[in-house]
Amino acid sequence: MIYLVFFSDAGVPKLLLTPAIVTYKKVADGQDVADPPAVTEIGGGFYKFTAAPAEALVVTVDGGGGLADADRYKVMQITPHDADLDAQVSSRSTASEAALLAAIAALQTVLVGLQARVLAQNQPYPVALDGSASIRVIYKQGEARSLTLQVTDALGNAVDLSGAALLLGIKRDKSEAAYALSKTDAAFDKSQAALGIVAVAMSATDTNLAEATYIGELKCSWTGPPAVVNKSADFYLQIKKAITA
Repeated sequence: MIYLVFFSDAGVPKLLLTPAIVTYKKVADGQDVADPPAVTEIGGGFYKFTAAPAEALVVTVDGGGGLADADRYKVMQITPHDADLDAQVSSRSTASEAALLAAIAALQTVLVGLQARVLAQNQPYPVALDGSASIRVIYKQGEARSLTLQVTDALGNAVDLSGAALLLGIKRDKSEAAYALSKTDAAFDKSQAALGIVAVAMSATDTNLAEATYIGELKCSWTGPPAVVNKSADFYLQIKKAITA
């Protein structure tokens, strides 16, 4: 087995030494063992020797007279079981690393899934002015979550809503006179209005509606001149029954 020793001079790795093993004794009876192995340089202050002891030995490696006494001598014990221990540690390390990598991969899969869900929730729903395309937005009863919409024209280009007054109206049926839920301009977050993106907070009270599919419309008004009023294509707000309170 290969054993390593490290020499430094006042904390700085010491190079070009010619270390030698000056103590090579049996632990059991203190007898010297003949022909201690040679010590060779690896680099960066590290040196090595190879040994296969038949029993436990104590070893002193002398780095040479160029080092202060505190840095000169390295003492260790070597045994016949060192190679077995190294193999066990390496094997366990490999198994542990494999298990850790598998756990990391599983966690990454979960995180990717969660990220996709968060991104899906935060993506604006596209609604077209004077268009026919419709979308379906799903909320659970009592779910508090912002509703983000991106308004486009008939060609799919974003409509600048910076100067528009907004009204979100939601009814269970178009024939009903009153809104089941409405949001006026002041309720909207218009920080991205120039890109056609607006958001409105939907509180737990807002979504605590009867389980049904509702029809929604976003009214956009510009004072002009000329005054312009556009209404988005219908979209559907589906309220699902909540399982938990």
